Amino acid sequence: MKKGFTLIELLVVVLIIGILSAIALPQYTKAVTKSRFSEAMINVKSLANALDICKLENSGLSYEELEEACSKENLTISVNDSKYFTYYVRPQGSGASSEEWIDAVYDDGKEGVCLCYHNKQIKVQQGAADCGDGTPSMDYVKLLGLPDANGNCCCCC
Repeated sequence: MKKGFTLIELLVVVLIIGILSAIALPQYTKAVTKSRFSEAMINVKSLANALDICKLENSGLSYEELEEACSKENLTISVNDSKYFTYYVRPQGSGASSEEWIDAVYDDGKEGVCLCYHNKQIKVQQGAADCGDGTPSMDYVKLLGLPDANGNCCCCC
């Protein structure tokens, strides 16, 4: 008598492997996305610190001269646009009341998600109409544990 696996036994094993992979794949995707955004948060904070240092070193300049001296290209750190994010520094207001906003836009072409750094706080905006198609595949506010920007984050796509 030959010994081997029956068709039912093989189907049960394939079914178990399918169920395990169906559970593991979404968790893996979330972990990868969270690590990408963690890298972007570090880059945004580094960019903000470099801007603060530049402003302190050039405190006697007018707003226009300060803006030119502290543009992203002239900073002493190298936060290049990465594979997944594009970084923008944009002033709000003018003169002494101006404030810098730093955006990190997720560049996958469909998610419509960006990080904003303003007033020493990082917020996330999802479903931005000017970034991708505006329909994110997951809840980035919950995934990243960041406050929602409530439309105040301007994606510069």
